[in-house]
Amino acid sequence: MGIAEVLLEKGLVTADQLAEAVELRKSGGVRLDRGLIQLGHLDPESMLKVLSEQLSIPMVDLSNRKIDVETLRSLPAKLVYKKHLVPLERNNGSLTVATSDPYDLYAFDEVRLLTGLQVVPVLANESEMDKVIKTVYGVGGDT
Repeated sequence: MGIAEVLLEKGLVTADQLAEAVELRKSGGVRLDRGLIQLGHLDPESMLKVLSEQLSIPMVDLSNRKIDVETLRSLPAKLVYKKHLVPLERNNGSLTVATSDPYDLYAFDEVRLLTGLQVVPVLANESEMDKVIKTVYGVGGDT
């Protein structure tokens, strides 16, 4: 079952709201999930929960998680800002990376190539990720 069907089945969006997001996708190239959020039909947290269930990617709450600054700085600021990634921890040849976009496989590949580590994605709220990034790199960082 696709994301659209799950959202309808859970009653998170209506068929009309879904149709509006599909039109936005056709006219503006906006992905369906982002379109629903952009149009105000769905909050980001609800979308993350559905994506987490559908893709079997765990969610993390960054608001009260201790972030290792050294691990976060292991990726270039430009990549962290551009791709909205927050590297959380290294463990046995892998790097756990928070993202709000689990479909950006190129970002994960780039992290793997830069670090030589296997990337383990987790989902996090984008605004929480922004706060962490700005705390470590400052507003705008060295981009």
